[in-house]
Amino acid sequence: MNIIKNGRLDLVDQNNTALFWGGWTSSSPAHTVVNGVSEHNPVGEPDFWSYQFSQEYLTALPNIPYRFSFTAWADAPRTFTVDFEDAPNNYNRYGISSDPRTSLGNGRSQWTFDITTVPTSYTFDVTFDQIQENTIQQVIFMLGTSNVKTYIDDILLISEADLLLVDSVDVTFQVNMQNEAISPNGVHINGSFSDWAEAVEMIHISGSLYEATLKLPVGETFEYKFVNGGREEWINYEIPPNACTIGENNNRQIIVPESNVILDAVCFNRCAGCPDLNSPLRTIREIQGEGDISPYAGQVVRTKGRIIALNQYGCFIQDTTGIRTGIFIYDPSLALQFNQGDHIEVIATVSEYNGRTQLSGIQWIDYTDELFWVYRTLLK
Repeated sequence: MNIIKNGRLDLVDQNNTALFWGGWTSSSPAHTVVNGVSEHNPVGEPDFWSYQFSQEYLTALPNIPYRFSFTAWADAPRTFTVDFEDAPNNYNRYGISSDPRTSLGNGRSQWTFDITTVPTSYTFDVTFDQIQENTIQQVIFMLGTSNVKTYIDDILLISEADLLLVDSVDVTFQVNMQNEAISPNGVHINGSFSDWAEAVEMIHISGSLYEATLKLPVGETFEYKFVNGGREEWINYEIPPNACTIGENNNRQIIVPESNVILDAVCFNRCAGCPDLNSPLRTIREIQGEGDISPYAGQVVRTKGRIIALNQYGCFIQDTTGIRTGIFIYDPSLALQFNQGDHIEVIATVSEYNGRTQLSGIQWIDYTDELFWVYRTLLK
């Protein structure tokens, strides 16, 4: 059903170039495939078409809606162009698309947009309305004008009708709106599963929990966001932390599994469940206090900081530079969840262990996009 041959790029020749794929470059070396990903090293030509990665003799049918998708990223942000063109007929872009990223000003099948260093799935609608008897159908990724190494994977062209026949499963999304004032327009989920064109209303289950179940094709990758309001209320789309999202728009992402799944509930605008915002937010110095024992010993507090070190017992965080600005969080599982340098927020109980103040009994922990600048301190 995929019109693209070897779209996953897992078939290669003795030179590690993808079978069924070709291209043209004015001076750059040909692409290579590494671990199922095509790698491209353009040298920065004056024209975007001076480096091409392409496949011709496609067999799409005329006047039928198709979905075109692929995953792309680069070693640095760069501009990216891809098109469907018909060389025998003056390189006509023989398809039409409603996607705003079309770059010829007339909706024809050429898209230009920026990609980032994060592997991101891009999806476009296209209908081939200008196929002629002598048309040679071709898809071309045009990577000239930049010398940034670029990566492409998972290329798919499938009719909307065939997409409905692909094995699908029920995916249930859940969001906790505990700390939000619910919009009179309700709570929705929107994403690349509808080309961001149709937000799905979520059902109020209980308390502050909302859910929606979507039937999605197995193995496909989708980006999505929860919305406290309607589809066009862009200001009410969530912006979760970078640690659990992809791309410059901070979208969540899912790769659809092979069986029905109910995803863990996440807090609106956060990576994990919702914190109890009634827990007081304290600086680490406040928690440490000025004496040998914390003034908050035995109490539940909320604090934030940057992970300075990790070991098998937990992690050490600081929220600024200076004395009494760091604290140890005891939980042996933290080394499996976080990395040194991560910025986190935690709700836990203040305790004393071997004469030192620490946090334990974690009730909630998550990433935060708030940055904490911590520098070395010279002690004299």
